[in-house]
Amino acid sequence: PVRHIIHGFIGGSVVFSQTQAILLCKRIDGMVDHILVDAEKKIGITFGSDENTLKHFGLEPLPRKDNARVQVEMGNLSAACEPHIKKSHFQEYKPNDLTVESVWHFLSNSYATLGGKRIAIIGCGNIGFKLALKLVESGSHVELARRDLWRGMHMADAINIVKPESTIAIAHYNPNPTQASLFCDAIVGCTDGTPVITWKMIQSMKPDGIVIDVGKGCIFKDAVKQAVEHEIPIIRC
Repeated sequence: PVRHIIHGFIGGSVVFSQTQAILLCKRIDGMVDHILVDAEKKIGITFGSDENTLKHFGLEPLPRKDNARVQVEMGNLSAACEPHIKKSHFQEYKPNDLTVESVWHFLSNSYATLGGKRIAIIGCGNIGFKLALKLVESGSHVELARRDLWRGMHMADAINIVKPESTIAIAHYNPNPTQASLFCDAIVGCTDGTPVITWKMIQSMKPDGIVIDVGKGCIFKDAVKQAVEHEIPIIRC
Protein backbone atom coordinates (compact mmCIF):
# COMPACT_ATOMS: atom_id res chain seq x y z
CA PRO A 1 0.00 0.00 0.00
CA VAL A 2 0.99 3.63 -0.59
CA ARG A 3 1.00 5.49 2.74
CA HIS A 4 0.77 9.22 3.37
CA ILE A 5 3.41 10.17 5.95
CA ILE A 6 4.51 13.51 7.37
CA HIS A 7 7.16 14.03 4.68
CA GLY A 8 5.12 12.85 1.70
CA PHE A 9 4.26 9.40 0.43
CA ILE A 10 5.90 5.99 0.82
CA GLY A 11 5.19 2.63 -0.78
CA GLY A 12 6.81 -0.75 -1.12
CA SER A 13 7.01 -3.70 -3.47
CA VAL A 14 7.84 -7.37 -2.97
CA VAL A 15 9.96 -8.94 -5.70
CA PHE A 16 10.98 -12.55 -6.21
CA SER A 17 13.97 -12.17 -8.53
CA GLN A 18 16.71 -9.73 -9.47
CA THR A 19 15.06 -9.31 -12.87
CA GLN A 20 11.83 -8.10 -11.24
CA ALA A 21 13.76 -5.71 -8.99
CA ILE A 22 15.75 -4.22 -11.87
CA LEU A 23 12.67 -3.75 -14.06
CA LEU A 24 10.82 -2.07 -11.19
CA CYS A 25 13.73 0.30 -10.44
CA LYS A 26 13.96 1.23 -14.13
CA ARG A 27 10.22 1.93 -14.20
CA ILE A 28 10.12 4.22 -11.15
CA ASP A 29 13.57 5.83 -11.52
CA GLY A 30 12.96 9.58 -11.59
CA MET A 31 9.29 9.22 -10.60
CA VAL A 32 10.20 9.07 -6.91
CA ASP A 33 12.80 10.94 -4.83
CA HIS A 34 14.31 7.90 -3.12
CA ILE A 35 14.53 4.20 -3.90
CA LEU A 36 15.45 2.01 -0.94
CA VAL A 37 16.51 -1.54 -1.77
CA ASP A 38 16.81 -4.39 0.74
CA ALA A 39 20.50 -5.18 1.30
CA GLU A 40 19.86 -8.60 2.85
CA LYS A 41 20.33 -11.51 0.45
CA LYS A 42 17.00 -13.34 0.72
CA ILE A 43 16.72 -14.73 -2.81
CA GLY A 44 18.71 -17.83 -3.75
CA ILE A 45 21.02 -18.17 -6.73
CA THR A 46 19.04 -18.85 -9.90
CA PHE A 47 20.19 -19.95 -13.34
CA GLY A 48 18.48 -18.44 -16.37
CA SER A 49 16.48 -15.23 -16.72
CA ASP A 50 13.10 -14.62 -15.16
CA GLU A 51 11.42 -15.62 -18.42
CA ASN A 52 7.83 -15.07 -17.26
CA THR A 53 8.53 -11.47 -16.24
CA LEU A 54 10.48 -10.69 -19.42
CA LYS A 55 7.79 -12.25 -21.61
CA HIS A 56 5.04 -10.32 -19.82
CA PHE A 57 6.74 -6.99 -20.56
CA GLY A 58 7.93 -8.03 -24.03
CA LEU A 59 11.59 -7.55 -23.10
CA GLU A 60 14.81 -9.25 -24.10
CA PRO A 61 16.94 -11.00 -21.46
CA LEU A 62 19.20 -8.66 -19.49
CA PRO A 63 22.80 -8.50 -20.83
CA ARG A 64 25.32 -10.69 -19.02
CA LYS A 65 28.53 -9.24 -17.55
CA ASP A 66 30.20 -12.56 -16.78
CA ASN A 67 31.51 -15.47 -18.77
CA ALA A 68 28.84 -17.96 -17.73
CA ARG A 69 26.95 -19.84 -20.43
CA VAL A 70 23.66 -19.02 -18.76
CA GLN A 71 22.28 -15.92 -17.00
CA VAL A 72 23.12 -16.24 -13.29
CA GLU A 73 21.30 -14.25 -10.64
CA MET A 74 23.18 -14.15 -7.34
CA GLY A 75 20.13 -12.90 -5.43
CA ASN A 76 21.64 -9.64 -4.17
CA LEU A 77 18.97 -7.04 -4.95
CA SER A 78 20.83 -3.88 -3.96
CA ALA A 79 23.94 -4.79 -6.00
CA ALA A 80 21.76 -5.63 -9.00
CA CYS A 81 19.61 -2.48 -8.83
CA GLU A 82 22.17 0.21 -8.03
CA PRO A 83 23.67 0.50 -11.57
CA HIS A 84 20.19 0.98 -13.07
CA ILE A 85 19.08 3.87 -10.82
CA LYS A 86 20.21 7.09 -12.50
CA LYS A 87 17.75 9.81 -11.41
CA SER A 88 16.34 8.91 -8.01
CA HIS A 89 18.50 8.68 -4.87
CA PHE A 90 19.54 5.06 -4.28
CA GLN A 91 19.93 3.73 -0.75
CA GLU A 92 20.30 0.14 0.42
CA TYR A 93 18.89 -0.68 3.85
CA LYS A 94 18.25 -3.62 6.19
CA PRO A 95 14.56 -3.75 7.19
CA ASN A 96 15.02 -6.52 9.75
CA ASP A 97 17.61 -4.44 11.60
CA LEU A 98 15.27 -1.43 11.59
CA THR A 99 12.67 -3.62 13.29
CA VAL A 100 15.19 -4.81 15.88
CA GLU A 101 16.21 -1.22 16.65
CA SER A 102 12.55 -0.16 16.89
CA VAL A 103 11.69 -2.87 19.43
CA TRP A 104 14.86 -2.28 21.46
CA HIS A 105 14.30 1.49 21.67
CA PHE A 106 10.64 1.01 22.60
CA LEU A 107 11.51 -1.38 25.45
CA SER A 108 14.36 0.85 26.62
CA ASN A 109 12.09 3.91 26.70
CA SER A 110 9.29 1.94 28.38
CA TYR A 111 11.45 0.66 31.24
CA ALA A 112 14.15 3.37 31.40
CA THR A 113 16.69 0.60 31.89
CA LEU A 114 16.72 -2.94 30.52
CA GLY A 115 19.10 -4.32 33.15
CA GLY A 116 17.47 -7.12 35.14
CA LYS A 117 14.40 -7.37 32.91
CA ARG A 118 13.08 -10.70 31.70
CA ILE A 119 12.02 -10.82 28.05
CA ALA A 120 10.42 -13.73 26.17
CA ILE A 121 11.08 -13.87 22.42
CA ILE A 122 8.68 -16.23 20.69
CA GLY A 123 10.01 -17.22 17.30
CA CYS A 124 13.76 -16.90 16.92
CA GLY A 125 14.76 -16.28 13.32
CA ASN A 126 16.82 -13.40 11.96
CA ILE A 127 14.93 -10.68 13.86
CA GLY A 128 14.45 -12.66 17.07
CA PHE A 129 18.11 -13.69 17.26
CA LYS A 130 19.47 -10.16 16.70
CA LEU A 131 17.02 -8.70 19.20
CA ALA A 132 17.90 -11.36 21.78
CA LEU A 133 21.62 -10.58 21.49
CA LYS A 134 20.97 -6.85 21.85
CA LEU A 135 18.78 -7.38 24.90
CA VAL A 136 21.22 -9.75 26.61
CA GLU A 137 24.04 -7.27 26.03
CA SER A 138 21.77 -4.68 27.70
CA GLY A 139 21.46 -6.86 30.80
CA SER A 140 18.11 -8.54 30.13
CA HIS A 141 17.54 -12.24 30.65
CA VAL A 142 16.05 -13.58 27.44
CA GLU A 143 13.89 -16.69 27.05
CA LEU A 144 14.01 -17.96 23.46
CA ALA A 145 11.19 -20.14 22.17
CA ARG A 146 11.07 -21.74 18.73
CA ARG A 147 9.84 -25.07 17.39
CA ASP A 148 13.20 -26.26 16.07
CA LEU A 149 14.90 -27.47 19.26
CA TRP A 150 18.33 -28.00 17.67
CA ARG A 151 18.46 -24.50 16.14
CA GLY A 152 16.92 -22.90 19.22
CA MET A 153 19.54 -24.35 21.55
CA HIS A 154 22.37 -23.40 19.21
CA MET A 155 21.08 -19.83 18.90
CA ALA A 156 20.98 -19.45 22.69
CA ASP A 157 24.48 -20.91 22.94
CA ALA A 158 25.76 -18.57 20.23
CA ILE A 159 24.43 -15.51 22.07
CA ASN A 160 26.01 -16.64 25.34
CA ILE A 161 29.35 -17.18 23.56
CA VAL A 162 29.31 -13.84 21.73
CA LYS A 163 28.16 -11.61 24.61
CA PRO A 164 30.84 -9.84 26.69
CA GLU A 165 32.31 -12.00 29.44
CA SER A 166 31.31 -9.48 32.10
CA THR A 167 27.65 -9.62 31.03
CA ILE A 168 25.77 -11.67 33.61
CA ALA A 169 22.50 -11.84 31.66
CA ILE A 170 22.06 -14.88 29.43
CA ALA A 171 19.85 -16.29 26.71
CA HIS A 172 18.01 -19.50 27.54
CA TYR A 173 16.21 -21.77 25.10
CA ASN A 174 12.76 -22.93 26.19
CA PRO A 175 10.75 -25.21 23.87
CA ASN A 176 7.53 -24.28 25.69
CA PRO A 177 6.28 -20.75 24.78
CA THR A 178 3.98 -20.60 27.83
CA GLN A 179 6.81 -21.46 30.22
CA ALA A 180 9.06 -18.97 28.44
CA SER A 181 6.47 -16.23 29.06
CA LEU A 182 6.13 -16.95 32.79
CA PHE A 183 6.77 -13.80 34.91
CA CYS A 184 8.25 -11.95 31.92
CA ASP A 185 8.32 -8.15 31.66
CA ALA A 186 7.60 -8.37 27.94
CA ILE A 187 6.65 -10.94 25.33
CA VAL A 188 7.90 -10.29 21.80
CA GLY A 189 6.40 -12.25 18.91
CA CYS A 190 8.89 -12.75 16.08
CA THR A 191 7.32 -15.54 14.06
CA ASP A 192 6.90 -15.18 10.32
CA GLY A 193 3.17 -14.58 9.98
CA THR A 194 2.08 -17.40 12.30
CA PRO A 195 0.07 -16.55 15.47
CA VAL A 196 1.82 -17.95 18.55
CA ILE A 197 1.07 -15.64 21.47
CA THR A 198 -2.02 -16.86 23.34
CA TRP A 199 -4.15 -15.26 26.04
CA LYS A 200 -2.73 -17.82 28.47
CA MET A 201 0.80 -16.60 27.72
CA ILE A 202 -0.24 -12.98 28.20
CA GLN A 203 -1.82 -13.85 31.54
CA SER A 204 1.37 -15.59 32.68
CA MET A 205 3.61 -12.50 32.35
CA LYS A 206 3.98 -9.81 35.02
CA PRO A 207 0.90 -7.61 35.71
CA ASP A 208 2.55 -4.57 34.08
CA GLY A 209 3.95 -6.56 31.18
CA ILE A 210 3.96 -5.49 27.52
CA VAL A 211 3.15 -7.58 24.44
CA ILE A 212 4.94 -6.72 21.19
CA ASP A 213 4.24 -8.01 17.70
CA VAL A 214 7.16 -7.22 15.37
CA GLY A 215 4.60 -6.73 12.62
CA LYS A 216 3.95 -10.22 11.31
CA GLY A 217 0.67 -11.08 13.02
CA CYS A 218 2.14 -13.09 15.92
CA ILE A 219 -0.79 -12.77 18.34
CA PHE A 220 -4.01 -14.78 18.18
CA LYS A 221 -7.04 -12.57 17.53
CA ASP A 222 -8.87 -13.74 20.65
CA ALA A 223 -5.78 -12.89 22.71
CA VAL A 224 -5.72 -9.38 21.24
CA LYS A 225 -9.39 -8.91 22.13
CA GLN A 226 -8.89 -10.17 25.70
CA ALA A 227 -5.80 -8.00 26.18
CA VAL A 228 -7.62 -4.88 24.97
CA GLU A 229 -10.54 -5.59 27.31
CA HIS A 230 -8.11 -5.95 30.23
CA GLU A 231 -6.14 -2.82 29.21
CA ILE A 232 -2.92 -4.74 28.60
CA PRO A 233 -0.61 -2.83 26.21
CA ILE A 234 -0.15 -4.47 22.81
CA ILE A 235 2.32 -2.85 20.42
CA ARG A 236 2.75 -3.66 16.72
CA CYS A 237 5.93 -2.45 15.05
